[in-house]
Amino acid sequence: MLEALGAGPFVLVGKSLGTMIMGAMVGRVDPRTRWVWLTPALNGTGLLAQMTVCHGPSLSIIGSEDGSVGSTRSDEYLSLPGMTHFEFAGFNHTWNHPEGAAVEERSLAEIGRIFDQWLDQTAPH
Repeated sequence: MLEALGAGPFVLVGKSLGTMIMGAMVGRVDPRTRWVWLTPALNGTGLLAQMTVCHGPSLSIIGSEDGSVGSTRSDEYLSLPGMTHFEFAGFNHTWNHPEGAAVEERSLAEIGRIFDQWLDQTAPH
């Protein structure tokens, strides 16, 4: 499958279980690849160990009510090579917020701005 991707560099984006697939790709794609880990599946999956050898720029976004948020607050996670991490207050794993759709919309727009800015900052030169 990786051969079908062709030459890089890539921006790989995964959410939840998709981040586990990304973890299996670490070290197997163009080293200029940029990694976007949305609500990474860190509890009991071995993903964090795979991420420790991921040296490309990484963007991580998670909600404060996500089951894996504790792992993303650890020094080990926050010091991963090239890691930029954001936590959004009140959001659960499925990006729902107890205050409803208006807060969700504003936060998702902010996530889009963060993503765009990060892409601009990490673009290969």
